[in-house]
Amino acid sequence: MKDFFKPEDFHCFWMGKESSCSPAQAAEIANEKLNALILSWPLVYWCGQEELIYREHIKGATHCARLALIEEIVKEPCKHEPAHFESGDQQINCKYCGVELQATWSEKK
Repeated sequence: MKDFFKPEDFHCFWMGKESSCSPAQAAEIANEKLNALILSWPLVYWCGQEELIYREHIKGATHCARLALIEEIVKEPCKHEPAHFESGDQQINCKYCGVELQATWSEKK
């Protein structure tokens, strides 16, 4: 794995006092920590022919990548709206999520 830090990236000073580590040691420590972090990220593969990313190696994969900074997308509940339907259709589905809808009746206020 590529080293991201170089000794000249570090000024080994801490709180105005010279540190006990050399710039080369600081760079080595930083690179070991960064590489360990990167290796902990999920590895995914891509075929190149489809837009899907696969979680395990598949034959014909052309690229692999590590996923970082993954955040869950919290979906808002769907406000179901019936899709356009013909008068003869018995089944009505939501035009947003496709779930089958059942008509309910309530008093108009």
